[in-house]
Amino acid sequence: ISAKGYIGGVAGYIAEDVTVSGVTVTGNILVTGNANDFSEITESSVTDGSYAGGVAGYSNGTIQRATADVNISIKESVQAEEETKSSAIGGIAGFSTGTLTDNKAGHNAEITISGSNYIGGNVGYNLGTISNTSADFEQNYNNTKVVGNEYVGGIAGYSKAMRIYKINEL
Repeated sequence: ISAKGYIGGVAGYIAEDVTVSGVTVTGNILVTGNANDFSEITESSVTDGSYAGGVAGYSNGTIQRATADVNISIKESVQAEEETKSSAIGGIAGFSTGTLTDNKAGHNAEITISGSNYIGGNVGYNLGTISNTSADFEQNYNNTKVVGNEYVGGIAGYSKAMRIYKINEL
């Protein structure tokens, strides 16, 4: 997939009352521009950037029991522009205000997730709930290389969540 805006292997945007369950996504996502026309996300500093995830670019709903073996990157010509904006890129969801549970990024293949900022193995920027997620790289539950400049993490690049639980330790 090569696109700009909300980019996901299943959906660009998942609404509040929607549940995506048991999907497996493989392949590559290349972010080719910024989401300048998208202004829905006003509750955070992640505006006018790109939101890319193996399952969803932006999820306000529930993603559960998903496996995403997806390489995600920003096109080099867009990288410099992204430095002045914010991107949210994650193995499962780029930006989440919903629930992420029992998900695995990089479970069956080595993957790379790279961008400017807010880059996470499972979610780039999280305002929702994360549960039953593993950061056990040795057991291949999150066999992910995460590369970025700021707010970079194995599970979440940035999380302002009220609940994060049952995360396996490294």
